[in-house]
Amino acid sequence: MQKDISVLRREIDAIDAEILKLFEMRMRTSEDIGAYKAANDMPIYDADRERAVLRDRLSRANERYVSVSEQFLHCMMDLSKQLQEKKTLKPKIKSSLTAFQGVPGAYSHEAASKFAEGELLECATFEDVFRAVQQGRAEYGVVPVENSVAGGVAENIDLLSRYDVNVVAEVVIPVRHALLGVKGANAADVRDVYSHSQAISQCSEYLSEHYGMETHAQLNTAMAAKYVAEQGDKTKAALASLHAAEIYGLDVLAQNVADSKNNSTRIFVISMHEPESGSKAALTFNLAHRTGTLVGVLAALAEEGCNLTRIESRPIKAQSWRYSFFVEIEGDISDRALEKAASCCENLKLIGKF
Repeated sequence: MQKDISVLRREIDAIDAEILKLFEMRMRTSEDIGAYKAANDMPIYDADRERAVLRDRLSRANERYVSVSEQFLHCMMDLSKQLQEKKTLKPKIKSSLTAFQGVPGAYSHEAASKFAEGELLECATFEDVFRAVQQGRAEYGVVPVENSVAGGVAENIDLLSRYDVNVVAEVVIPVRHALLGVKGANAADVRDVYSHSQAISQCSEYLSEHYGMETHAQLNTAMAAKYVAEQGDKTKAALASLHAAEIYGLDVLAQNVADSKNNSTRIFVISMHEPESGSKAALTFNLAHRTGTLVGVLAALAEEGCNLTRIESRPIKAQSWRYSFFVEIEGDISDRALEKAASCCENLKLIGKF
């Protein structure tokens, strides 16, 4: 016998009350975790931990509800990270001007807004951000250096070597691509999708499932959102952030459409201020073309207790088949460690401590 709707609604009310109690318990625990991470200088986002938790939880979910359970868990984890960020977030820097590449709504704009108080300077290119900082037109600049899915941003790694700026902080921004359309549109209306080429590739599975959508590359995700808003056409949509949706008055037609749900971007804050100290450091160096020179640098760093977390080689444009190296380490690198490493190099530059 089918239950009366009033009975079903009372059951829902009772279930919601229990869910809310458990949810609040989880959020309080998340705040405690955030406080622990702040005290121990740990990052908010741990991709391996998040993937393991999702696998564990979904392995116990009813097969009928796996898809909606995954969406629920992602939403809850995002809310947990937001609470943890409040516990670990350092006070905003009071800056006269902070430069970023793109237009309002870009992920770099979001990073600049999180880092500094004061006015923001829009720049057409990443190199324009470096120029603005080096020429003193901006006190700080924000530039992405690594995406957890796509890897390093080669252009900005090269620019860090070329320009006389220092890395003084980093900001990690979760990348949550959404399909954005004009007011009153829905996903079924969309025929043309605009975004940065990397965002398009990161959402390939969603786009292939909606095979009627044709993609068009733009300079960045926020510019795509701005373009769609200006066109006012229900058949056009952008892949961009929820932040961009708010700025340009767009409807969210679909959330979290990226292939990977564990997508974030590390953004360096650059300045002409001298780096002081930090839990991380970055440097770049060139080596003589001899056997064992790279081993010598890495051994020198290891001997001084520097834990290498990243190394990339980049071609030296003026010298064919010669390479420079970009390195990040954990720990506040000492002058002694720098001297020992430099003795193995043709030249070495400390990019920053943060």
